[in-house]
Amino acid sequence: MPLRVTVALGKGKHVDLDLANKNATLQDLKKAFSKKIRRLSPHRQSFRIQVDSPSSSFTTVKLSQSSEPLVSSGYKEGMILLFKDLGPQIDYKTVFILEYLGPILIMLLYASRPSFIYGRPPSVSPSPTPSFPPYPMETRVILACWVGHFVKRELETLFVHVFSKPTMALRQLFVNCAYYYAFALGIGYFICSPTYQPPSLALPPSLPPSLPFCGLLLFFVAEVSNLYCHLLLSSLRPSTTTGAPPSRPIPHGFLFRYLACPNYLCEVLAWLGFSLLTFLPLSFLFTLVGASQMLQWAQLKHKAYLKEHGDAYKKLKRRAMIPGIL
Repeated sequence: MPLRVTVALGKGKHVDLDLANKNATLQDLKKAFSKKIRRLSPHRQSFRIQVDSPSSSFTTVKLSQSSEPLVSSGYKEGMILLFKDLGPQIDYKTVFILEYLGPILIMLLYASRPSFIYGRPPSVSPSPTPSFPPYPMETRVILACWVGHFVKRELETLFVHVFSKPTMALRQLFVNCAYYYAFALGIGYFICSPTYQPPSLALPPSLPPSLPFCGLLLFFVAEVSNLYCHLLLSSLRPSTTTGAPPSRPIPHGFLFRYLACPNYLCEVLAWLGFSLLTFLPLSFLFTLVGASQMLQWAQLKHKAYLKEHGDAYKKLKRRAMIPGIL
């Protein structure tokens, strides 16, 4: 028996949709809505239902489970659904590719055109010479770490990451790119400058001379650990193209024994190692800003695990991102 759904478009406008049967899903609703209203992409559509609330006349609940019947999400025949246009969307994979590509190209541009950018080529010695010598070995290692990290992220985007949602708001692309590109412009400018002195020459006497090597070792170990965490996560669930995240399985093994998001911790440790390797204040700032954002994401995912799995997750006694602390 068909299910008639009334959708409020705003400004007093409504549209009636006839779905195939009473077990119709949110995915079915979005397809029908796309045919009815300007063929609006399902990824731009958001629907909410009004439910009774003790504190007010009504409250709204977002419909998010695309594969479940609408009635399972609290919808009852005769209810009016509230529609919201999420605006232009872009798929996650494209966003990741573009935001990671910029830092690679920016750093390579600095490194390959020093005479054009700085007015003179790099020098292996602190004082400039009329010749065109290569970058010092330490600077080459730093450049390799930076480019290698973002190449790794590009490959993970293409072959490893499984996205729980197919798209994000197009405006977020510019926010993400601005963050990565701005820091790449700043960090790359100093690293590739002919006047840049690697930590072996510029490290304060009060600090151990082995600090840059320790930073390099930390960077490498953290990068490999981060990749392993991503491989474990990608094996847990298939990708979805419906726009609704499926149930979030609990990851096990490796650092997941102690943390909800060890991949974020490894990412922060990798950039901390890079900062020790370069000893640039801007590198430390980049690490701090990234750590702050990833800590927020980790706490949200930690709460999501608790909400979805309850005692089964709580008894694991995990922290969000920092072992034994947070």
